Amino acid sequence: MMIGARRTKPKRLVRSNVDQARDLRILQSLAWAGFLSTGQIERLHFPSRRTAQRRLRALLDHGLVRACLQGMSLHLQNVYALTAKGSEFLAARGVQGTKPRRLVRFQKLEHALAVRDLFVAFSMAAANVNAIELEDFRFEDDLAKEPVFQSAGIIPDGLAFVRQGDDRRVIGCEIDLGSETGRMLKSKCALWVQLLRSAVFEKMDLLFVVVGAGRASTISDIMVDAGAHCSCVLRSVLIEHPLEFVDGLFAQTIRAVRIGAPEITEGFQLVEKVAPGGFRIADGL
Repeated sequence: MMIGARRTKPKRLVRSNVDQARDLRILQSLAWAGFLSTGQIERLHFPSRRTAQRRLRALLDHGLVRACLQGMSLHLQNVYALTAKGSEFLAARGVQGTKPRRLVRFQKLEHALAVRDLFVAFSMAAANVNAIELEDFRFEDDLAKEPVFQSAGIIPDGLAFVRQGDDRRVIGCEIDLGSETGRMLKSKCALWVQLLRSAVFEKMDLLFVVVGAGRASTISDIMVDAGAHCSCVLRSVLIEHPLEFVDGLFAQTIRAVRIGAPEITEGFQLVEKVAPGGFRIADGL
């Protein structure tokens, strides 16, 4: 029998209220990321797992989110996504342009959740107004149709847009769970080298999240041999402080602009094509 914390179906009789400010922030985070696990939502918005589960069940009972199991793995956390009703709920409160996203198939879910672990790590210190700002974080499905990446032949797992004072840069993110062969890694790194050398973004770093020190060393060696640099952070259970690994430029905490904001920050835009093989940043990054 499934315990209450693992419930995935809404109750017919609803007694809870779901118009708290934190409820809105949860829905906005789901609209941004597409889907998040219970633990990821907890780290973004709650002091404890029990409190997070209680609020998520309330949102589920009101039809604003849907809850899914990770395949048939009952020991793994639920995954939550925005519903059409949740999108309408946000629109009625001034948050436009949100829509439900389809959950990836189970075979790709572990990787997709690992990308969202990185998103959470970039976003956790939202209350620290003196730290780095995360102006945007875009996922693979956000980037797949961008001409610059189609031309480069590589779609990043994630793209973080960050600011520290007047310094603004883009961080390309790759999650490596050890499933790719050495040949596939070399091919991917070669494409990243070409993209970094093209100077599409004036300031761009490459961050690999890997499962072990051996894999990190392999990737670093491949990039060095190819004539470029990347930063590697080891992934254990959680990715805690990704920014401190990017050439020492960043502090450990950042402020997430987009979470809780009625509209997506327009401080960064993706590139626009100006000539065959040449691109520039639309807003002069």
